[in-house]
Amino acid sequence: MNATKGIRAIINDAKARGLRVEESQMRCLVSTGKTNRAVGVMIYEDGTAYRSDIDLSLCLTIRSQREMRSILGL
Repeated sequence: MNATKGIRAIINDAKARGLRVEESQMRCLVSTGKTNRAVGVMIYEDGTAYRSDIDLSLCLTIRSQREMRSILGL
């Protein structure tokens, strides 16, 4: 995934903390674990992000890298 420096820093910090990181060409899933109760953020290549642990129709777009870090506890 091609990402900005800030997004790449979040991904690297998550890896360093031992969080689950799954990257593909267009998106990256960062989560706290493999269970259904794991908190996670789906980050897309354009910088858009959503919480992955709730239904997409209910969630709001995560607007900043600060919000991403807050959700993941980084």
